[in-house]
Amino acid sequence: MPVKIFIITLLLSIQGAVMPMMAQSKNEDRVTLRKISLKGPLVFKPEDLPHHFSGITVVNALWDSTRLGFVEVGLYNKKVLAVPEKNMSAYLLDYIDTALATVYEPGKPAMLWVVEDVRIGEHTGDAGEKAYVRLKATAYLSDGEIYKELISRDIVHYNTGLDVTHKHGNNLAKAIQELYLAADSALLILPVDAPILSYNELMLRYLQKREVPALKDSVLNEGVYYTFESFLRNKPDRALTKEESKSRRKVPLIPTDLPMTEKADVWGVVKKGIAYKSVKKGDVLKRDAVVALTKRGYGYVLSNYQADYRQQKNERMMNAIGAGTITAFMMNGVVRELAYVDNFPILESAKAEATAIDMETGNLIF
Repeated sequence: MPVKIFIITLLLSIQGAVMPMMAQSKNEDRVTLRKISLKGPLVFKPEDLPHHFSGITVVNALWDSTRLGFVEVGLYNKKVLAVPEKNMSAYLLDYIDTALATVYEPGKPAMLWVVEDVRIGEHTGDAGEKAYVRLKATAYLSDGEIYKELISRDIVHYNTGLDVTHKHGNNLAKAIQELYLAADSALLILPVDAPILSYNELMLRYLQKREVPALKDSVLNEGVYYTFESFLRNKPDRALTKEESKSRRKVPLIPTDLPMTEKADVWGVVKKGIAYKSVKKGDVLKRDAVVALTKRGYGYVLSNYQADYRQQKNERMMNAIGAGTITAFMMNGVVRELAYVDNFPILESAKAEATAIDMETGNLIF
C-alpha cells in the first residue's frame, strides 16, 4: 500500500532514522508460513435462534487439506503460506462444536457438513488492504441412517481495513456461521419428499469428483486443450505440431491450424509434462499469457505464484526509486503482472491474486 512504498523509499535515503522501525519487523520478515487461528464471536445470539439440530458432523472433502492460501507479513508485505493451526478436520470441527454448542438440542436431527474448500487470501493495493475468504460446503439433514440435502453454498467475501492478516480467523468463522444460518432456514422449507441418500451414496458423490484422469494419471498428455473438461479427461483436443514441440517458446496460445483472426479459446496446454493454463488479454492481464500449474492434493496450484509476486514487488520498488536513472531505462517501466481471480463475480473489481484453479470450473481462485 502507498504508506509502505513511502517507507521503503525513505529507508534508502535516510536509513539511520528508520532502523528501529525495521527492527520491529525483523522477525516477521523471516516468517515462511503463518498459522491461522479459527476464532471469533458468534454473529447471532443463541437465545434468538430456534434449536433445530442436535449436532454437526464434518466431513473433510477439501482438495487441499494442508494450506489455506497466502497472507502478507512484515514491513515489505512478504507473501507466505497460510496454514490451519491444527489438522484441518479438527480445525473445523473443534470450532463448530465450541461456537455452536449452545444452540444444539438433544433429540433433534443432526446435520452433516461436507466441506470442499476453505480458502483465504490477501492483497495490498493503492486502495488499502483486502482480505478474502471462501467456504464451499453442503449441509445435509441426518437421522443417522439417511441424508437429505439442506443447502449448498459457495460463500465468498472480501473485507477491507488495516492489518487484515489478523482478521482471517474471524472472517472464516463468520462464513461458517453464515452456512449454519442458511441451513437452519433451509430446514423450514425442506420438502417432506426430498430425495434421500445413504452415507455411501453421499460419499460417492464427492469421491467421483476425484476420479478424473488429470488427478489420477501419472503423466499428463502433451497437447492443446480447448476446454477444462478435456484437461480433466487428460485428452488434448489436438497434438502439438512439430514446430511447437521444438520451439523454445513455452506454449502456443493460438492453434496453428486456425487463421490469426479466428483466435481460439484455449484453456491450456501441456508441454514436456508441465501443464499451463492460458490467461487471456482483457480478463486479468494486459496481454495473453500462461501460468504454469502444479498438482497439489486433489487440485492444481499456480507453480510460480510466490516467485512472481516477489519479482513484481521488487520491480515496482526499483521503478519507483529509479525514475530518471539507468535502472528505469533498462527496465523500461515494465512490471511483472500477476494473474487475478476470475471465478467469483463478487471479486470482479477486488483484485484477488490467483493462486490455484477451481476443479469444478477450471477458473482461477485465490
